[in-house]
Amino acid sequence: MPTTASYSIILFDGMCYACSFVVRLILLLDRKKHFRFAPLQSDIGTKLSSSYAITTPTATILFISQGNCYTKSTAILEIFKILGGIWLLLLIFRYIPLRVRDKLYDWIAKNRYKLFGKRTTCSIPPPRYQDRFLK
Repeated sequence: MPTTASYSIILFDGMCYACSFVVRLILLLDRKKHFRFAPLQSDIGTKLSSSYAITTPTATILFISQGNCYTKSTAILEIFKILGGIWLLLLIFRYIPLRVRDKLYDWIAKNRYKLFGKRTTCSIPPPRYQDRFLK
């Protein structure tokens, strides 16, 4: 496994079906293994989110890269940037004002369990991806 400086960390709501689906999609797309993952509800997720003074961590995605912590829509756009390829087209959303992007993000986050469902336990990564999840 590379050193922490060589990969970025995605902290996600492990109870959210949509969030877990997005993580699995990123795992498939991330052929260069840029990303490591942890549920926000895990010990490491709690420690990392509190170290960046995130007060309501399960209401957002956290993306930690090169010492910076991104949240909400900016986190998603930063992930697209690293994925590269066709995903770079989605960076056009940077031209939408941050307040508007995050308002939409907040609405989806607030309603994610109603829209997509909620797990009773945190998702467990497939065995072939175990090394990509922080413990």
